[in-house]
Amino acid sequence: MRLTIKCSIAILKNNKHLYLFSKRKKIPYIDYFEFPGGKLKDNEKPYDGLLRECEEEIGITITDAKYINVITQRYLNFDVILYIFKINSYDGIIKAQENQEVLFLDPYQMTHKFLQSTFRILKLLKLHRNIIISDINHQKISNNILYIKNNYMLRIRSFDYTKDEYRKIISEVSVICKKESIQLIIDHPFEYSLPLYFSGIHYTSSYLSEVKKIDENKYFLSASCHNLDEVSIANNLNLDFIIVSPVLKSKHINQKCLEWKGFKKIAEYANMPTFALGGIKPRDLSISLNNSGYGVSGITNFWKNNILD
Repeated sequence: MRLTIKCSIAILKNNKHLYLFSKRKKIPYIDYFEFPGGKLKDNEKPYDGLLRECEEEIGITITDAKYINVITQRYLNFDVILYIFKINSYDGIIKAQENQEVLFLDPYQMTHKFLQSTFRILKLLKLHRNIIISDINHQKISNNILYIKNNYMLRIRSFDYTKDEYRKIISEVSVICKKESIQLIIDHPFEYSLPLYFSGIHYTSSYLSEVKKIDENKYFLSASCHNLDEVSIANNLNLDFIIVSPVLKSKHINQKCLEWKGFKKIAEYANMPTFALGGIKPRDLSISLNNSGYGVSGITNFWKNNILD
């Protein structure tokens, strides 16, 4: 049985958009930087652990914190369940209480060593609750894309197009997404070396079993999952999120839907945020949240003309 450790993590950001980190003084990962926080005591609630750890480690009293989500980071011999909190306000002055080094840093710009979970946490802070999946031609996407700004991520699904069509639509849509700061998710495999703007790489279930290890800190890494076996692969890869289907409706006549009960079972097994897909509408977000999900995704029901239906 694998060792599992539960920790509460504090996300503090200064006015220079740098995040607070504490340098580890013990093994494993000695001299690596990590977010403030630490291991929960037996039966300790995550918020209580957050308050205690912030006082013990950096000498502040949290007065307002927002719970973001929970992820599990899988290491070689153990798992760490991370309850992530964004700190909005606190009393006191930040000062190392355990003789450790405490710094405000930007992990994307600096060469310090960071724990593997750092970049998953930073990407989680930017993760929207809604994903629109394309099933229309590139001309229509260009005309309808702007309304999703600030609220939705956009995935261009590759198997709706030929290779040449997919290349064309990604090239066109990426220009618009860059201009409007829209998070664009493209499918693997693709010529990622091309000078394109995109925010994430998605693995369909057919490719998921072929993936051995992914070292990628910049982009969202996600996958399509339909059962616990596929989720297990995603867990081992420490992906940033998964899209789970079919929940309420399937495009295949003989495929059984998970329903919300089955979705919840998968969501609770997953080590990352889960999005419901399959007959889902934007208004189903609250149902997804109530069934241990993180968000919702869809095709027809999510485009502009149908979003209020």
